[in-house]
Amino acid sequence: PTNGVFTYSISSTDNSKVEISIINQQGQVLFNQKLPYNPDIYSNQIDMTYFAKGTYFLRVKSGENIAVEKIVLR
Repeated sequence: PTNGVFTYSISSTDNSKVEISIINQQGQVLFNQKLPYNPDIYSNQIDMTYFAKGTYFLRVKSGENIAVEKIVLR
């Protein structure tokens, strides 16, 4: 659970761009960020304090790989 601000860190093992998205339960993309390839670790903060309380999904796409994590906003 988060109160609205969280930090993510991602390392990319392929030479692909990384796309970060936050999606609500209806499937709408509320936040989208495309990052260029970086051989190091990506680290950034996302501020969701202006989002309504509820459940969201953080989707990370790199090349053909996609990972999804649940975010609960209190």
